Amino acid sequence: MSLDVYECIRSIKPRIEEEPTATVALLYDQQVKKFRRENGAADSIPVFDRVKSSLYKYRSFKHPPVSKALSSSDIPYGLTRTLLDQKFLFLNNHLGSLLGFASSLGIKLLCDNVH
Repeated sequence: MSLDVYECIRSIKPRIEEEPTATVALLYDQQVKKFRRENGAADSIPVFDRVKSSLYKYRSFKHPPVSKALSSSDIPYGLTRTLLDQKFLFLNNHLGSLLGFASSLGIKLLCDNVH
């Protein structure tokens, strides 16, 4: 593989980081088209099936899958507290997949509001 082709394939990785919702196949196609526009079709670029496993591994390393259930989520202590170290996570229902965030003052204000 020539250095130019290697750089073309390598240039997909930063795009995976910048555009986490884009599919790997789309990013591959865009980079290959850009490469061919700039360099012509003289160099042979590996087909997507030859490089997809390494690109998907890179994406899963940079963007791990989001947990589907709260029971498998570990919420760090710092995210459950306010800046004054007051409790901020007031409801953590693992079975119902429900989180409630509010300070005690916020809950009091909601309770006192007639609307």
